[in-house]
Amino acid sequence: TLVGSSMPGGFGLSKVRGYLGGDRGLPAGRVEGVLLHALTMPPSGGRLSSEADARAWLDSVVDAYGAKVGQQFPRGGGGGGGGLPAVAATVQSTVGAPAAVVAEAPVSALHVIRVLVALKVKQPLAAVGGEKSIKALVGGKSTLQNELLGDLGDE
Repeated sequence: TLVGSSMPGGFGLSKVRGYLGGDRGLPAGRVEGVLLHALTMPPSGGRLSSEADARAWLDSVVDAYGAKVGQQFPRGGGGGGGGLPAVAATVQSTVGAPAAVVAEAPVSALHVIRVLVALKVKQPLAAVGGEKSIKALVGGKSTLQNELLGDLGDE
C-alpha cells in the first residue's frame, strides 16, 4: 500500500487518518478523498524519512485535492473529522480564530474512476478526464485498454 511503503516507521494509516482528521480538521469523507487522491501523487524518492516529512507530503496532497475539488482546506485545526460522522467541521487557524468550515463530502464515483484510470495508464490525474476516451489514454494499446475496462468492470 502507499502508506505502508511511503510513510516512516510508526506513522501508519491510523496516524495518517488522525493527522488529516485532527490536525487538518477534515471530516471522514474528505479524509477518504485525500487518501484516494494520494494514490496519484506518491512521494518522490520512496519512503519518507520523518513524521515531519510525512506531514508536509500529506499537506501537499490535501492542497492538491482541494484544488481538484475547488475548496481550500486551511492548515491549523483541531476540527472534528477523524472518522466521526460529522456534517461539517470547523477548522481553526493557527491563531485560533475560525478560518473556514470544511463540509463533509463523500468520495464521488467519478473521482474513483479517474484515479483508477490514471494509475493504470500511468498519467497524472489532471490528464485523465474531460474529452479523452480510454482508447486515447492508452495510446491505442488494446491489451492495456482491455485490462483497464476489465478492472473498471470489477469495481
